[in-house]
Amino acid sequence: MAESHVVSALRQKRAEVAGHITAAERRITDLRASLVHLDATLRLFDDDINPEAIPPKLPRPGTGIEAETGQPAPARIAHGDLTKAVLDTLRKATAPMTKNEVADRVSGILDVPANLRLGRTTLRERVEGTLFRQRDRGVIECIKGAGPANQNMWRVPD
Repeated sequence: MAESHVVSALRQKRAEVAGHITAAERRITDLRASLVHLDATLRLFDDDINPEAIPPKLPRPGTGIEAETGQPAPARIAHGDLTKAVLDTLRKATAPMTKNEVADRVSGILDVPANLRLGRTTLRERVEGTLFRQRDRGVIECIKGAGPANQNMWRVPD
């Protein structure tokens, strides 16, 4: 006979998974009802439309609940918020900044830790990617090796 603590843990896990399934089924029911209402509204504006012919648009990964684990998805930053925070930080800076200084200030603006995992990367890594993209677009400039330990320094050009 199995240990009572093992059975208890398995029962608790089963109840948790069943609860996720019930919540997902309710969500599907609500989504189907919304789809029926949207189809009816579309038909009000266009009698000839076939709503079923509109291909579904899958949500971006990292929104809601992760399918495999049932756990909350990794933290997300709304589209454009990171770039805006990086550029605002550099515009307000009185001197060029290292990527770590930018990341630390951005983490305060967005209210997330700089080492927080955002999917497969951290905020610090995302800030670095944003800096390079904005440099490539000519929005900011990089002063190579000018910082402590030969780090790149970043600034908005005059």
